[in-house]
Amino acid sequence: MGKPAGILTLAVCGAPARCRRMLTGFFLCLSAVFWSGAPSGDENRPIRTEYEVKAAFLLKIPSFVNWPTNAFSSVDAPLVVGILGKDPFGNVIDELAEATKLRSHPVTVCRLHTVKEAIDKNCHVLFIASSEEECIEEIVAVIGNKPILTVGDVPGFAARGIMINFVVINKTVKFEINAKRAQDAGLRISTQLLELAVGSTKPRKP
Repeated sequence: MGKPAGILTLAVCGAPARCRRMLTGFFLCLSAVFWSGAPSGDENRPIRTEYEVKAAFLLKIPSFVNWPTNAFSSVDAPLVVGILGKDPFGNVIDELAEATKLRSHPVTVCRLHTVKEAIDKNCHVLFIASSEEECIEEIVAVIGNKPILTVGDVPGFAARGIMINFVVINKTVKFEINAKRAQDAGLRISTQLLELAVGSTKPRKP
């Protein structure tokens, strides 16, 4: 396992100053957010649902991932985020995507019924909903080593080949990383993001 619940004080301190400020600001903002029904201890703190928080993570994490140069058809081609299976986000992820840009790439979201659609639509990020749990191994096999960042939120998904897996610890959304699978697909996850994960597998050394 990686860093425990105190990741923001233990891991961020070793990151370069610029990345530390970016990561700290974002993760402090989200890590303290409770969803409806959980006592916040602060009446002025905005209450977010679990999947509003996860949607924000889903659209922010690609900022700390590098794709192969041929993954985008042009410098301003969109970053395509696919949602495979029963969509848990609703309109919130579309609204967030409209206000999000990855470097020079706008972000678009599409809903998918099959993993083949994700490949045909050139998805860069693929969120695999819990409705697809029974066929996760098949999905991972079909994707193979294509440069698609796979994301889920089902216990055990990281160990089964999903690259980023959201977990809930003390009513807070955090994430696990399967760095080896990302490396095999030609995706480079920043060291700072790896250090913030609550569990990760190590990438192979060259």
